[in-house]
Amino acid sequence: MQGLLLKDFYILKQYMKFGWVFLIISFIEPQMLVSILIIFMFVFSISSFSYDEQANWSKFVNTLAITKKQIVASKYIFMLMSSCITTLAAFIFLIIYNQIRPISDLKNLLLVLSGGIGIFLIMISIFLPFLFKFGSQKSRFILILVAWVPIGIAGFLGSVKPLILDPIQIQMFCLAVALIDIIALYISYLCSVNIYQNKEF
Repeated sequence: MQGLLLKDFYILKQYMKFGWVFLIISFIEPQMLVSILIIFMFVFSISSFSYDEQANWSKFVNTLAITKKQIVASKYIFMLMSSCITTLAAFIFLIIYNQIRPISDLKNLLLVLSGGIGIFLIMISIFLPFLFKFGSQKSRFILILVAWVPIGIAGFLGSVKPLILDPIQIQMFCLAVALIDIIALYISYLCSVNIYQNKEF
């Protein structure tokens, strides 16, 4: 399992150079950070599938002493870990940016960021089984549809007036999103395991 994750993170390093481009765009317009972050996380999530297909990795990895459940689980863990890293980086960026150039609606932006991440996890839960079923090349059209849903919602939320929520409402919102994400990811994982176990290599 550790080896599978390390392989995906080595692939991830190749995309980190593009982070500077997104960082510059976000510094110019921090409200775009949520949409940029979601795009970044989608790229992270599917990049390992693309490289695996190019290298015929599935045929090789299935000859090792690793179960198909572990292979599927490694993709979900990688997606969650990369999402946590990019989200943490986004929160740190916003806090530092706010110290340099105060953001009038920082709390609202952080709430939209949290909601955007939650929506992303739901959308990627829908998309991952398609990746296991059809591969990254055949799933591109589905990716476009799935990716633009959280981006569009995040963009809309970012354009509306700042939300006025008390701490209890914010906590309830975060708990609801987290619960939906957990359920969606669990169902998605079971579907992906079923799909992958029935594939022949």
